[in-house]
Amino acid sequence: MSTTVIRYSDDELMEFKALIDEKMAIARQELEFMKDQIMEMNENASEKQGGNWFDDSSVHTELEMLNTMVIRQQQFVNNLENAIIRIQNKTYGICMVTGQLIDKKRLMLVPHATKSVIAKEIENAEKAKLEAIAKAEKEMNAKNIEREMGEVKETKTPKIITKIVKKPTKSTGKAPAAKDDDLDDLELELDMDEETDYDSNIIT
Repeated sequence: MSTTVIRYSDDELMEFKALIDEKMAIARQELEFMKDQIMEMNENASEKQGGNWFDDSSVHTELEMLNTMVIRQQQFVNNLENAIIRIQNKTYGICMVTGQLIDKKRLMLVPHATKSVIAKEIENAEKAKLEAIAKAEKEMNAKNIEREMGEVKETKTPKIITKIVKKPTKSTGKAPAAKDDDLDDLELELDMDEETDYDSNIIT
């Protein structure tokens, strides 16, 4: 029993190859042009500023932008080259996720595409889901830290509540009549090094 392989015909593959060759020629020209610009700017800046072009922020910013564009253009060229290899292997246009053919209109617009629109939507949905989970975990961790910090702040140093007992006088042998304010509970910080006139019998 033979298995039918889903793929584009040889004529269609040659049509895609012609399109990719054309795009690759343009992409390589643009890449070389940008590289030449970077070399020229580096040479001019070095001559004008004694080899230290970093002092000119505008030149530095422009060079950074050009370098970023070169990296993207190089990646685009690499993708087109990989598409040519897939044409040679006759696997071009097959979605790497679903195994189905990528729509021809999509390939005409993005000839280096490796995923169908449906596959991209699934991929984006999964990515959004993972980002949402990561965000929820981050918020939960932040709340846990905030709650723990709040519990630490609410913890207070315990205070010792003491009642002072007056020492009896020598003449009567009785303690002097207590005033109302003498009977109130007092909050005292006990200091063992501090001398006091009161008896050491402290009722807690």
